Amino acid sequence: MILNPTKQNDLLQVFGDTRLLVHDFDLVGTSLGDPKDSSRVWTIHNLFKPLPRCIGGIRARCLDQKGFMSFIDQMSLEVLLGMGAPGDECVWADRSYPSPSDRDWFGFCCDYLDVLDDLYVRELGLRRDYPILPAGMEISFYVHSDHQADAIDRYYLIWDGNRETGIGPDTRMSTIESRWARIEREAVKWSRI
Repeated sequence: MILNPTKQNDLLQVFGDTRLLVHDFDLVGTSLGDPKDSSRVWTIHNLFKPLPRCIGGIRARCLDQKGFMSFIDQMSLEVLLGMGAPGDECVWADRSYPSPSDRDWFGFCCDYLDVLDDLYVRELGLRRDYPILPAGMEISFYVHSDHQADAIDRYYLIWDGNRETGIGPDTRMSTIESRWARIEREAVKWSRI
């Protein structure tokens, strides 16, 4: 077990108003094979706090060798790391660890909130070159939503400022949706990239 997210709140500290965990549990840089596609290898880049959703646990933001981004939930991650075996009881989740072949296996996937976390990390990288991000800036990145869905997301920067005060830059995670707008999601085939 990486941690018990229901009892070890002290290990779930985040940077500012983000969901990005301060503690990385020595997992950043760890490579993981994709159990649904043996040619795909994922590397952990960041860890994020749990969200109120069915899976629970921390989430790892991963990039594969072609630059696709995805997340993996704590239960799936513990299975891939050998910290939990399919069928064994997961103490913190109060259910059994799934196998990659089970219907309730999530593995590498991401939803809208995961994409927002990834967008924020990308924005932080852009801020190294631009103290205030220029309005109209566009960024594109590869997204792996689940084992059957890969895409290119394109986002447009509306304005790098606080809409209430008119002051910029606005670096808060809580307002990222008011700064960026997704303008396109184009399905792609991973094997053709």
